[in-house]
Amino acid sequence: MRPRDLGPSLNVAASICASNPLRGVYHPYRLEVLGSCRRYEGTVTAVRHEEDGDYHVIIAPASGFARYLDAGNYSRQGGGIVAEIMPGQHLRRPYVGEQIVVVGTWANDRDHGWNEIHPIWAIGYGAGLVRSLPPSTPVHDASSSPGGSPDGRSSAPNGATAKCRDGTYSYSQHRSGTCSYHGGVAEWINGGPSG
Repeated sequence: MRPRDLGPSLNVAASICASNPLRGVYHPYRLEVLGSCRRYEGTVTAVRHEEDGDYHVIIAPASGFARYLDAGNYSRQGGGIVAEIMPGQHLRRPYVGEQIVVVGTWANDRDHGWNEIHPIWAIGYGAGLVRSLPPSTPVHDASSSPGGSPDGRSSAPNGATAKCRDGTYSYSQHRSGTCSYHGGVAEWINGGPSG
C-alpha cells in the first residue's frame, strides 16, 4: 500500500527544488516518486558511506514526520528515513545526534523496500538551509575509477572484488553484505573476497 500524497510541503520554497525530481539519480527506474519537493525533520541516527560514493544519512523523524516512513524503514533502517547525499553535492555530512532538516524528493526505493529523501536538494543544519543540487548526470565510484564504467562495458576497476547487479563495483573484503544496497552480487571478480 502506497502512502497518500501529503500535499504541499510547508515552508519550502519551490525555488529550492530541481524541476527533475530524480536529477542525478543512478538507475532512477528503481524509485517511485511519492512527492517531488518535501521537507523532513529529525535526528541523525547513522551516516554510512556507500561504495557508489553516496552517503546514506538515516534520520529518525521529529514529531509529525513519521508519516514519511513505511514498514521497511522500521524493519531495515531502525525507524528512520534514508536521505542520500550524492557525489558532487557540496553538503556537509551531518553527525549522529544532530537535528537536521532535509528538502528533496520523497521516494520509495522499490529495490530496497523503504522510503527515502533522494535526491536531497538542501539540508538545514540549524540556522538555515544549504542548497546544493546533485550533478545532472549521475556520478559514482564505478564511473570515476580507472577501468570502470556505469554500464559495465569496461574491465573491473583495480581492487574491485565484485560487480553488483546495478553495475557498480564493490571493494568489500568480506562476502557478507557485499552489494547489499546495489541489488546483490552479479559476479565475483577473481573469486571475490576470502572472508
